[in-house]
Amino acid sequence: MFSLSALFVLMVICLSSGETILNGLPAELNISKSGNPYIVNDNLVIPAGKQLTINKGCVFLFKPFTGIIVEGSLIVNGTSEEPVVFTSFNSSAYNPSSDQLPNPFDWNGILITMAASKVQLNDFILEYSVYGIKSQKEDLTINRGVFYNNGQFNFATRDAIQPVVEKIPFNYRPLTLSEETKPLVKTRPPNRQLPLGIGLGVIGAVAWIISGYAIYSYSSDIDNYRRSIDQRDIDKYYGRAQKMKAFAIVSGITGTITFTPGVVFIVRSAKKKSVAGGAFKLDISCFPCYGRNR
Repeated sequence: MFSLSALFVLMVICLSSGETILNGLPAELNISKSGNPYIVNDNLVIPAGKQLTINKGCVFLFKPFTGIIVEGSLIVNGTSEEPVVFTSFNSSAYNPSSDQLPNPFDWNGILITMAASKVQLNDFILEYSVYGIKSQKEDLTINRGVFYNNGQFNFATRDAIQPVVEKIPFNYRPLTLSEETKPLVKTRPPNRQLPLGIGLGVIGAVAWIISGYAIYSYSSDIDNYRRSIDQRDIDKYYGRAQKMKAFAIVSGITGTITFTPGVVFIVRSAKKKSVAGGAFKLDISCFPCYGRNR
């Protein structure tokens, strides 16, 4: 937001200098603050092929039903210390002789037509207008523009009202050609079912292998138990056989509850495609080493 000192400087300039009456576009198209304040009695129409440059610290006081119509180029070169001001003739902050309070709709605003060429507005204050800045094209640039108490809206491009927070510096720039023409890349959502299915399948297969080994050990221990004569061997083989039996049961159950859903996930991730022989083709795009954009 512009500092109070900057506004104070502008007010001092307006009070200490004379005034310039504008009954239309001035002959001098490079305007400086030495003519402050500029009292606008009629529309400032910038024709095609012409450029109006407004330099830092300039103050424009618009009478009712007046504004700026841009068919050529408009350059506003305000600064954060000395912004350009577009306001109502009734604004006592810049016109001490005013006997009325400023209100929204006091003056028209800035209209940028489709015929306009270069429009670049830097560090300005625009207040008490009907529509702020209304542009029929999107090709314009606004840097640190401050809008306040405008009637219909603050800023619109091609009838689309842009979100502007009053008294907060606002920036706007057109899309570059590369941004406008950049194609939208459609990305396929990652296929999480396939890696999950493979992971569960591997866990289930390992569990079944362990279960098979436990069953083999159980059978071996049972045979040794039956052939043993010494009581210590009988107890050893019997105890180990019971452990292998429990281990085989737990591993088998684990293998079943992991391998089965793993197969289901893998089957779900498979997609039918028109390939030779009408075979199934797995979508493995989720794996970094195989995935590619299609």
